[in-house]
Amino acid sequence: MDIGSYLERIKVIDLMNNKIIAMVKDMLNEGTNRIYSISKDEAECKGRKRLATSEAVELSETRRFLLTKASSNLNEERVAYVVLDESEIRKPNSKKLKKLIKVRDLDRGFINGYRTFNAIAVSEDGRRVFLLETKPISCEEEDFQSENLYKEELLEETSNAPKRWNQEFCIVYLLDRGFDERKIIKSIGARKDSFIIRVEYLERLVSLEREEDKLKDIAL
Repeated sequence: MDIGSYLERIKVIDLMNNKIIAMVKDMLNEGTNRIYSISKDEAECKGRKRLATSEAVELSETRRFLLTKASSNLNEERVAYVVLDESEIRKPNSKKLKKLIKVRDLDRGFINGYRTFNAIAVSEDGRRVFLLETKPISCEEEDFQSENLYKEELLEETSNAPKRWNQEFCIVYLLDRGFDERKIIKSIGARKDSFIIRVEYLERLVSLEREEDKLKDIAL
């Protein structure tokens, strides 16, 4: 795709995102998700139904646009805190959605749904928050390999995108225990980013002040 076609594609995605945001605001204001109830007339109703079921924009392109736009808003920041988290999209009553898998419900049982990885950036002063990326995944997808691969891709994408605008930009990742993997930790260090993590493996050997010890035995 040449640059002109790409820019036209971005304009289409931007326009569709603005229309979706407007539609969601109307749903919140009216207290209903019925499209015909929030539309001014039949023409708007038909247009919004087409928008809600549109396949004109691929999910990967929408995600790329979201990441690029959010990253550009951080271009004047010195540092940002990026929260990466695993979550579930719970669909207990769904039977016809494609590639449904079993996920945990709030009672620790299993229901239909999808897994998702999310990245949120918080400015250094804590006053601005941006959604960088969200990745719904299903192990039923034909190209699915592993959840760790998705985590590594998410780290790489959220680290590289803001640095295109500011080479001196510093990221501090805030990570849950699901990211406590040696390969993931090494990849963060290789990109010269920092992290705070909830530890999963307390038996891991670490070096501190030239001495090696188990993590659980180190006084913090």
